[in-house]
Amino acid sequence: AFAEDLARKGVPRDRITVQHNSVKPFQPADAASVDALRRQFPANTPLLVCIGRLSLEKGQADLLRALDYLRRELKEERFHAVLVGEGPEDARLEALRSDLGLQNHVTMAGLQHNVRPYYTCADIVVMPSHSEGSPNVLLEAMAAGVAVAATRVGGVPEIAADGETALLVESRNPEAMARAIQKLLRDPGLRAELARKGKELAERQYSPEAYRRSLTGIYQEVLAGRQEVLAGERDR
Repeated sequence: AFAEDLARKGVPRDRITVQHNSVKPFQPADAASVDALRRQFPANTPLLVCIGRLSLEKGQADLLRALDYLRRELKEERFHAVLVGEGPEDARLEALRSDLGLQNHVTMAGLQHNVRPYYTCADIVVMPSHSEGSPNVLLEAMAAGVAVAATRVGGVPEIAADGETALLVESRNPEAMARAIQKLLRDPGLRAELARKGKELAERQYSPEAYRRSLTGIYQEVLAGRQEVLAGERDR
């Protein structure tokens, strides 16, 4: 999305290369931390995790509305969601959770400096964003081997393929997100397949080593082009 914005502003498209973020191999949290966290939520209930700054562009309000639709219209009761983060939308989201009667289905966990236990516990990671660049949460979830339901914004569809390494829906559409979440809740096999393929992709294409190789390749291409220019100037 940033590349296209630069192109619209006049930068030649063939001079723009998109370099996505990288993610380190995931180290699961220790068993004691995971057990302590899991005991905070209803037992034998699938856990949905949403990690990010609580701000308008991250779309957590849409997620709460999706969870309300999931429970009220789709009659899905077996889930618990955890919103991890802090930000300017904190009070508004707390009020919306109360207005929708989701107190028993949604926990506001606040800022957490160590999110590894949340990825380790999660059955599904949800990203309801309105905009993204190259999202670390998506890469972290894939590296952790967790199925993802995300909005099709920014760099998300450049990293994850719908139905292959994640389920992608249009942004600002709570009903579509609710149906994607329900699909993952009701199909453990699909969750496992998306998680497996997402983890393989993160390890193969978005590792720090792959990032360095890609960046080095860009530098080499630029330098080679510069050498051609210099050689042409000498010939003249």
